[in-house]
Amino acid sequence: MTAAGSSMQRPRASRARAVVVGRGESIRELAALLRRHIAAVSEIETLLDAVADVGLSPAREPVSAVIVSADCEGFDMQRVVAAFRRADPLVPLILAVRQGQEDLIAEAIAEDFEHSLVLPTNTDELLPVLYELGVMQPRREAKELETRLETRDAARQEAARARLVPPEPQRDEAATAPAERGVVELAIEDALAGASRGRQEQPPPEHARLEVKHPEIRHPETRHPETRHAEPKQPEPRLSPRRHAGFTMPAPIPSPPRDGPPGDIDLVRAVLEHSDLQAAALRVLRHHLGTTDVRFIAAPRPGEEAAVALDRRGLRQAEVAGEGHTYGVLVSTTLDEATLSAWAVWLSHWLRLEESHRELRRFAWTDDLTAAGNRRAFETLLRETMSRAIEERRTISVMCLDIDDFKRYNDDYGHHAGDEVLREIAELLRTCVRAGDHVFRIGGDEFVVVFCDASAPRKGGGSAPESVEAIARRFQKAVAELRLPSLSREGPGTVTVSAGVAVFPWEGHDPESLLRRADLRALESKRNGKNLITFGPGAGPDAGG
Repeated sequence: MTAAGSSMQRPRASRARAVVVGRGESIRELAALLRRHIAAVSEIETLLDAVADVGLSPAREPVSAVIVSADCEGFDMQRVVAAFRRADPLVPLILAVRQGQEDLIAEAIAEDFEHSLVLPTNTDELLPVLYELGVMQPRREAKELETRLETRDAARQEAARARLVPPEPQRDEAATAPAERGVVELAIEDALAGASRGRQEQPPPEHARLEVKHPEIRHPETRHPETRHAEPKQPEPRLSPRRHAGFTMPAPIPSPPRDGPPGDIDLVRAVLEHSDLQAAALRVLRHHLGTTDVRFIAAPRPGEEAAVALDRRGLRQAEVAGEGHTYGVLVSTTLDEATLSAWAVWLSHWLRLEESHRELRRFAWTDDLTAAGNRRAFETLLRETMSRAIEERRTISVMCLDIDDFKRYNDDYGHHAGDEVLREIAELLRTCVRAGDHVFRIGGDEFVVVFCDASAPRKGGGSAPESVEAIARRFQKAVAELRLPSLSREGPGTVTVSAGVAVFPWEGHDPESLLRRADLRALESKRNGKNLITFGPGAGPDAGG
């Protein structure tokens, strides 16, 4: 573990929130360990979602630390630092590396990471890092602070229930002493407190009270002015899929932000563009209610029920559910349960629509048997990828392959055996290619791989292949070692493939010509004895893509 003092530190919120970026068992174990010591931990799989979460965190409750796995998809040291610094210039960054990646630590510290962790880690290694960065206070002080906070929160909630004085933002004495808080943060907190008091002194207009009871978004002219303060975002704890769960069509390029208050158009765009529907829905909800005191907590994953229950403690809540599926709950400290319930029903309809659209999209672009992309997806994605490759001045490789003597598997062992061979070949391809490459089944036993991963090879012990030829050879070796239950008597090596590789732009300027060239090379492999991969003059070890 290597530490470095940060030249840009600020006191974090007394009830800390850490963001852990990455996926895999070691990242889940790290998040579980963090939850034993700090108030809230958000697990986010992608760097893009993590940067958005940090940027949307309000000034009163900034993210206390971001722990980034070096194995994140698209990880680049300088870009990661630059992105988080734009979102929050003072957020402490911690790099998490696996054993064998320790050589990344020195580079991380040089690039403005404050600290590092080697996974798997333990409490003795983790706590000094949290103490040094101010994410945690020493145990005795933290316990005293927690007791005071719980007492204060209980008093506020009791007053709210009795309809005396709605809870308003207040600074915690232990965390906001003038000697420890910046002038800018104190000014922001005072402004928030003043805005809250102003809302309490003026009763909401009649149309606002009606909208709360019937959350129909039909009258933009009756909406409340949107608050200028950043809204806290509760990141969606996504289910962790298998590493190779199948083909997913890349989301469309998002449209530029539109003018005007948030409304139905923003929600429809979020569904169509596969962006964060929950965040868009919360913006609409908060705008119509004229308050930011409402958030969405997704249903807990197995093993996290206790942590999520602690996060909901003392809050009014309404379940967001539909057709036997529970998405999560809406929670608030000031809104009544009837209001929350009405908006929970509204949100459940949008989430069900998003699920239906996602399922229809999967059917449209995916081969049902192998979970690879289908021919429609191949032609669409390759054309888009070629356009980007021209702009970025880089090459793309396409490998066309089919299974040698595939008909005999159906004839000799039955169609279930043939289906098993197809599924295993698709899974092996997904296992061997890089994160940015794509696998397609375009007909019968014919598969195509588009090698278009634009990221640089990983450093520090990463095992990602660095060339298309290395990936193809690795796949060929994996096929030779394949054992299938339905073909067990034949032993290994009974399944072979013949393939050909072509490179854009040297050997084709459109999907049709490039696929034709790769297919001709695959036929050449068959004529030369099968179980071969034929590379053209532009598709050798140094080929791009």
